[in-house]
Amino acid sequence: MTRGTTPLVAVDEGLARTVRLALARRGIDVAVCDVIRRPSPYASTARLEEVDVTLADGTVLHLMLKDLRPDALASGAAAVRPAGLANPAREPLVYRQLLEPAGLGTPQCLWAEADEEAGRCFVLVDRIDGLQLCDVGDAAVWEAAARWLGRLHVRLRARASRAAARGEVPLLVCDRQLHLGLLQQALVNVRKSERSGPRRRAFERLVPRYEAIVSALAERPATFLHGECYPSNVLFDDDGTIRPVDWEMAALGPGAFDVAALTSGDWSPAVRVRLIAAYRDALQAEGADAPALEQLVADVERCRLLLAVRLLSWHPEWTPPRTHARDWLDEALRIADEL
Repeated sequence: MTRGTTPLVAVDEGLARTVRLALARRGIDVAVCDVIRRPSPYASTARLEEVDVTLADGTVLHLMLKDLRPDALASGAAAVRPAGLANPAREPLVYRQLLEPAGLGTPQCLWAEADEEAGRCFVLVDRIDGLQLCDVGDAAVWEAAARWLGRLHVRLRARASRAAARGEVPLLVCDRQLHLGLLQQALVNVRKSERSGPRRRAFERLVPRYEAIVSALAERPATFLHGECYPSNVLFDDDGTIRPVDWEMAALGPGAFDVAALTSGDWSPAVRVRLIAAYRDALQAEGADAPALEQLVADVERCRLLLAVRLLSWHPEWTPPRTHARDWLDEALRIADEL
């Protein structure tokens, strides 16, 4: 077993019991000999730890523990997103109720708890040895990720809608109310950061256009969304499997929203259309009704504006990951002009 640096978190007997129980539920009767925990370098808002579990038969499990309790968030992280978006039980229930039964190649979830009253909201999943999609230059891999997204949207659409309607999974709903609320917070942030000048006035002028886009997208059929399907949240492992992670913002909404996040970045229009076409091909392969490519491309562009405004609604002192570090106000104005 490779332990890397000296662990910064003490061995947790409670976590060892959780692993033992999880294995027993799968018919694996073997003792847990050692549990080593250390902070993950990929942590952002939620506490994320790498966990190495050594079993009595010599097997080593390489896991990732994500603690979603509000008091376990990084300093100031609770204020990053606008109020009402976060739900510590969402990701555990998404794994338990939706992803695990679907068999789509997401990291295997060994254990998930969503007990807010007991202060236990976490997931314990396989640690994926692979690259973030943002570090992969092969366009064929990006097309594979787009096709994976199409399969997700088709296969989980009905199940996720039922689970949300029954109150089994607290999915966000990307509807008019949500998007207009994010716009209002983005306006507050932009007015604070751009107290005068053309950029603030230009952003204020795009409000009617934004509202019209929200209304148009509300007519599109809703599906199950990753919610933050940025390339940094999509892993590509050594077996060539697409493995998206970080389902904290899972939602119901138009599929173009996830496609917009996946294809964010400095792609040429031709390559972005190629990726959108791969997504559409997957919808058709799954037997779903797919919109015309031209309409889908237009919807992805509209959703790119919504994503830029969403990121502008985040706390202005938030420091984004390197893959999100861009001038989102400039991005919003540019996309609005192109639309």
